[in-house]
Amino acid sequence: MESHISDDINNLNSKKSRIFVLALGGTVSSVAKKPEEEFYGRPFSNINELVGSLPINKEKVTVFSEQFLQKISHEMTYDDLISVAKKIEELANTDEIDGIVVTQGTNCIEETAYFINLVVKTKKCIVFTGSYRPINALGFDGSRNLYNAILIASSAAASALGVVLTFNDCIVGARDALKFNPSIPGDFTANGVGVLGYVQGNNVLIHKMPLYKHTYNSEFSLKDLDVEPKIFIILGHLGMDSTFVEAAVEKKAKGIISAGMGKGYLPKKVTEALIEAIQKGVMVVRCSRSGQGIVNNDPDLEARHGFIAGGSLSPQKARILLLVALSKTQNHMTIQRFFDEY
Repeated sequence: MESHISDDINNLNSKKSRIFVLALGGTVSSVAKKPEEEFYGRPFSNINELVGSLPINKEKVTVFSEQFLQKISHEMTYDDLISVAKKIEELANTDEIDGIVVTQGTNCIEETAYFINLVVKTKKCIVFTGSYRPINALGFDGSRNLYNAILIASSAAASALGVVLTFNDCIVGARDALKFNPSIPGDFTANGVGVLGYVQGNNVLIHKMPLYKHTYNSEFSLKDLDVEPKIFIILGHLGMDSTFVEAAVEKKAKGIISAGMGKGYLPKKVTEALIEAIQKGVMVVRCSRSGQGIVNNDPDLEARHGFIAGGSLSPQKARILLLVALSKTQNHMTIQRFFDEY
């Protein structure tokens, strides 16, 4: 859906926006030994310092902030994810808060954002951001990213978008966000897919709306997510055998994300092992290991054997959706609908 909506934070005539910044740690809270170094230590800097350094127009925006977690994102657990989601839901249900910004490490920010996109029911803007470089690095990108996130969360133009990410002046939908290149600062898009708009100066420019279901029209709820179902991602590669599939079944997996080659295909013996897993009650979703493209229903696999086609979701996003879907149903057709609609 195309549209062209613009907000300039300095020209808004509406009431003063109240934005809550929830910090989870990550590179944006980390410091390197030297400004030019690639590697750095664990996060420890408090978000209040970074928020305080930004040129926020205090006549237009009031910013509250809290250091909720202090973790490198790839060490986040399922319990952390649920705890963060409950906090965001609480903030979204608070009349005194108009928008929410979440800072997190970029290694799994796309998964957290997509999870929130599925389970928190709100039309308030929720924006995830962070940085590729630590605070004291040459070219620290966290300040601009956070400033942009606050602008977006304050913008009426960004309401009802669902959860978004902002890096490198881009606004990207949580469903399609992908950390495509981990080596250099990027915008979390692959070939432009997922870009909903941009930030230029103080202007928030929205030119697309997401078509997949999210947030306020989602069927999912946090109250259904008590126990984490075991869901494993198995990466396809030349010469692989069925060892990992058999191990997943032995470990009582509820689901397997088959990150296959090309459009989601694996060697014959591995596919046969996955069919056996399905017959034992394991939900198996086919995705592409590339994280891009579309895996459609193959009649020889989905209709005949009960695989679920992952569509355009990356393997890691497919795992998040299956995790949430299994809290609602074990029905194959219903779960396939979830993958088609979310």
